[in-house]
Amino acid sequence: MYYFRVTLAYKGTLYFGWQAQSLNTLHEERQTVEGTILNALKKMVNYQPCTISAASRTDGGEM
Repeated sequence: MYYFRVTLAYKGTLYFGWQAQSLNTLHEERQTVEGTILNALKKMVNYQPCTISAASRTDGGEM
C-alpha cells in the first residue's frame, strides 16, 4: 500500500460540496470534489480500489 500527501486548492463554485454523493463516483448526479479526485486517481491506477481522506476548512462567502 502506498501513501501520498497532497496539498490541494480549488475553486468550488462548480462543485456540490466535498463529499462524494455516491459509491460509484463515475456516475455521480452532482459533481463533487472528492468524486472528481477519486475518478482521476482510479484512471492513474487502472481502476483499482483507492481511498482518500481530507482535512479542510471552508469559509462561506469567500471568493
